[in-house]
Amino acid sequence: MNDIFSNWKQRLQQARETYMKQNYAACRDFGCPAKRYSDKTANGLTNCIMDWLKYFGHYANRINTTGTMRKINGQMKWTKGTTRRGTADITAVLFGRHVAIEVKVGKDRMSDAQKAERDRVQRSGGIYITVKDMPQFCEWFWMFSSAEYAKECEADKQ
Repeated sequence: MNDIFSNWKQRLQQARETYMKQNYAACRDFGCPAKRYSDKTANGLTNCIMDWLKYFGHYANRINTTGTMRKINGQMKWTKGTTRRGTADITAVLFGRHVAIEVKVGKDRMSDAQKAERDRVQRSGGIYITVKDMPQFCEWFWMFSSAEYAKECEADKQ
C-alpha cells in the first residue's frame, strides 16, 4: 500500500477537529476531545469510513440489515428486517454519485447475496467498492475525488 495513505489517522483527526470547530462552539472555545480510530475490526473500519466521508463533506448512511427483536404474543421473537439481503454496509453520495461501500476485514468474504447486490448497483450506474482497510479506502477516495474534480474542471471550460 502506498505510504502517502498510511497517515490516514492523522488526516482523519485533523478533518474531525476542523469539522468540530466549525460546528460546535465548545470545541472552538475549549478544544476538541480526541477520538481513537482503528480499522482492525469491521465495526471500527465502518466508523472510520463514515467519519471520513462526513468530515470531508459527503453524505453517508450506515445500513443495518439485521432484523429487530420484538415482543410478539408475550414472547421475544426476531423479526426479519426490510433491507434487501446483501445491501452494502454504507451508502454514500460523493460528487453526486451513488457509492455503495462493503466493509470486509480479515478473512471475511462477500456472500452470494452481496455479489448480486454489487451487480445491481453497478448495472444501474452506481459505484460499488469493497474496502479491507483505511489505506485502501483513502487511496480509492483520492483517485475518485481527483477524477471527479477533473471532470468538473473540464465542464467549467466548456
